[in-house]
Amino acid sequence: MKELLKRTDYQLDRISSNNKSLSEIQRRMDSLATDKIFYQIPAQEAAKKNYYQRMVLMAKDLNIANTNLKNAIDSIQKLEVNGKMFKFSLESDLAVVNNARKKLSEKVNSISPDIVDAKEKSLSFVENFVHSFTKGYLLFIFYFANQTGILSLLLLFIIGLTLYLRVIRSKYKRANLYENLKYPGNVLNYPLAASILIMISIFQFFLPSPPFVFSAFLWIIAGLALTLILYKSVSKYLFLIWIAFFVLNNLAFQDNLLLLYTVSESRFVL
Repeated sequence: MKELLKRTDYQLDRISSNNKSLSEIQRRMDSLATDKIFYQIPAQEAAKKNYYQRMVLMAKDLNIANTNLKNAIDSIQKLEVNGKMFKFSLESDLAVVNNARKKLSEKVNSISPDIVDAKEKSLSFVENFVHSFTKGYLLFIFYFANQTGILSLLLLFIIGLTLYLRVIRSKYKRANLYENLKYPGNVLNYPLAASILIMISIFQFFLPSPPFVFSAFLWIIAGLALTLILYKSVSKYLFLIWIAFFVLNNLAFQDNLLLLYTVSESRFVL
């Protein structure tokens, strides 16, 4: 709701700026219409007739422009009023939510002691792991449910790139060029794994503020895809180095998901 309030303020500033710009244009048109130079009537009859014809045309065009401009100003002023009313309602709802959150926090603290308070109770490592896993799982499901659009787009890109790589591989095989490729196993031997690795690496930059548990999940999937690609593409020594690196990364992911540490566990983590 705070983000929505911030965006509402931004849009209201833009609406106010546009309203001022249109009002300034209206003021200039009104001042231009009262300029004395437009009312200097020529003395000659031909010039006077031409002057009246042009004044009639100009007055007609000016009335149309003035009407459209006033309608635009009225619309943008109504929009500004509605925006301010929406902002006021949003601020009221935000205050209600904050008050309800405060009361809920006080009620929870009065019912059960804070798990951070070591004097009351300290969680064991297993309890801490289960507690952290549950919170991480709920956060993962919440983010997944709210970002189905971009995640569906990610899936479509993976499918499309997989089909494209399969077509490329079949063309190379029909042309008897596939066996002559220097590194065919890196991408074309495993089109699905390569597509997953490429698309996840790219979409990491476009996901809107993913929680760590979701980013870790994507990194693990990308790591498994890279493991499959490297299995027959590099030497056994380099592959074992990658496996060790991948395992240590997964341990680091799990460690970062833990919410609380004891003193001894903190030393072990460090």
